[in-house]
Amino acid sequence: MYLQKPNKRRIKIAVKKATKNNSKPPKAKHVKTIQLATFNAFEIEDIIRHLTKRLDKQHWIVVLKTLQVFHRCYKDGDSKFIEHLKPRSGAVFALRRFGTDNLKAHVVSIFIRKYAKYLEEKVSVLRLLDFQ
Repeated sequence: MYLQKPNKRRIKIAVKKATKNNSKPPKAKHVKTIQLATFNAFEIEDIIRHLTKRLDKQHWIVVLKTLQVFHRCYKDGDSKFIEHLKPRSGAVFALRRFGTDNLKAHVVSIFIRKYAKYLEEKVSVLRLLDFQ
């Protein structure tokens, strides 16, 4: 079990580095830091807050990597992470500021919006089924 005391700066740095605006996949060590932090109830809110801020960026690479980190936290993180997302999944995955400023971003935005919808619906189904 992960019982390290909360370190908000460590989470913020890991989120920024995992979701950098470059064409490489998120580094495993940064994603692992975020996943392990989901096992600490005091850090879940910080993780969600920092990841949500990254979803507000306009760069499609940053948004896609952030969605990937959310997905990996669903899969390999603590189930409490999903519990904290249940009441606000619609707001988190709305992608309000995500834009299509060029042709490549427009093509990719269709996939990104569907991926965000998938993640939102996954949380919604778990909420409807009262999964714990």
